Amino acid sequence: MNNKEELVELAKKNLKIAIKKKIFKFEKDLDYGIRWELYAERMRKKISSFISPEEVLHYAQSKVGFEHRNNTAHEGKFTSLYENQLYAEFPNFKSEIDKFSDIENSVPDSIYVHKGRPVSNILFYLTRIVLSCLTHINKVDCILEIGGGYGAPARLWMKNPIRQPKTYIIVDLPESLFFSNVFLMSHFSKEDVLYVTDNKKLSHDVLSRYKFILCPVKDMDSLSTLSIDLIINTGSLQEMSEGWVDYYMSWLDRQQCKYFYSLNYFAQPISYLAESVNLWSPRLSAKWESKLVRWNPAFVRMQTDRNYLELIAEKINNDHEKNTQIDLQYKSNKFITGEVFAEYMDEIRHTKDEKFMYFVLVKVFEGNDFWPKELLWICNTLISNGSEIYLRNKEKIDIIYGKLSEARELGIEGIRH
Repeated sequence: MNNKEELVELAKKNLKIAIKKKIFKFEKDLDYGIRWELYAERMRKKISSFISPEEVLHYAQSKVGFEHRNNTAHEGKFTSLYENQLYAEFPNFKSEIDKFSDIENSVPDSIYVHKGRPVSNILFYLTRIVLSCLTHINKVDCILEIGGGYGAPARLWMKNPIRQPKTYIIVDLPESLFFSNVFLMSHFSKEDVLYVTDNKKLSHDVLSRYKFILCPVKDMDSLSTLSIDLIINTGSLQEMSEGWVDYYMSWLDRQQCKYFYSLNYFAQPISYLAESVNLWSPRLSAKWESKLVRWNPAFVRMQTDRNYLELIAEKINNDHEKNTQIDLQYKSNKFITGEVFAEYMDEIRHTKDEKFMYFVLVKVFEGNDFWPKELLWICNTLISNGSEIYLRNKEKIDIIYGKLSEARELGIEGIRH
């Protein structure tokens, strides 16, 4: 057995330790969900056959939904388009953009050489996330990613030419962590990677001793002593159940952290959820103040036809809901666009104002060509709270709720297995 094969075996041992215990003994309803339970089952069956890190990488890039990596026959045509959009969006980083590079031993038909280094559609996509965060956040010594895939974002952060973190933490399902465990040990060293095996609180000095910390979801409490500059989630909160979203939002409030970055589906049509399991995420508490709320970034729309919301929020530890008077007359004069709807939902997140929720529900439901899934979340909230707003407008809200529920029932879930 050579050194590379030993890394795969070490990752297998870590996986066995991690899956011995249930995810959460105290959270019976928090399972993986339909989509990722199927992925996890397939991964568990396949992992035993892996021998080399390259096998692991190619499977992660082509057989699991970690990323939307496409072949060069399609993506090679768009290189200048991706590149020029990054130049235009981040002029301060123009000289550094050409220094980002992809993984040389990636799936062969997914990478190609451009300006002397390997690139892919995923490289440009991940590069933009790094640039967006660095534009708005100065200190990124410690980054934590919820759902880090096979480790590609962690690698790019560590090798980016602008500002690198000292420590990168990944919280994920044990099956997914197997892939990031192999990948990061292969591209750095096994001494750089700490794999968390229990809930024992980590001492703060681990941040100076390891470049990467891999933590199974069930052991997240071990991280509570660590001070984190930036927490990232891209493309996975949308796939989680309502219970998981609530869990992570509560955990974000408890964890020592400063900023949160999200790039996730938003305002998906209720009749076509397309891998969206919950009705609204992220839905941060009033402890968080939005610094950036961007609907459908131009670059992201180059690689997808789905609606996205980019969010950067700073924790302000405000235990009280935002107490401001919402100018409904001003807001009623606005035409409904994705940008305006994102603004409305961020206002709801801060204030929990049920009068404003009702205003948004009616305005968007009656004035839009499509019904975003978040409207059903508003309905559920108003109805379950049984507030005066609901009692006064019960007939109208019930009608809207019925039509939204029917549209979802008859629609396409779009969950790819």
